Amino acid sequence: MTRNRNQEGFTLIEVMIAVTVFAIGILAVAAMTMRAVNGNTSAAISTDSTRWVSSQIDTIMGMDFNDPQLAAGNHGPIPAGNAGQYQVGWTVANGTVPNTRIVTVTITRNDVGGGQIQTTYTYLKAQNVRTWE
Repeated sequence: MTRNRNQEGFTLIEVMIAVTVFAIGILAVAAMTMRAVNGNTSAAISTDSTRWVSSQIDTIMGMDFNDPQLAAGNHGPIPAGNAGQYQVGWTVANGTVPNTRIVTVTITRNDVGGGQIQTTYTYLKAQNVRTWE
């Protein structure tokens, strides 16, 4: 079989190689998209959990110094977030400075990858200081 030199086009092998290279490129883009979606989901969950713990910290810091929930020891965990997807708890210890308490708030959440992530915030709660005139 002779081939006419004026014929133009691609052979079947060339087309198969081109389709294979294209498919590999599409799969790489799909993998990057999935990683980006997981990253965005993880960031959204982290932001939401931080908002919940911030709200709990505001509540704790607004409590009276002698409130039972500010007694030394562990408190919580309480469910937080939509459908209780986070657990917020806090530990109170007497501070080294008189009339202060060290409040450590911990939030536990599930990560996109299936593990658990725990974030801890520590604050100092002082009894109201009164001045005499």
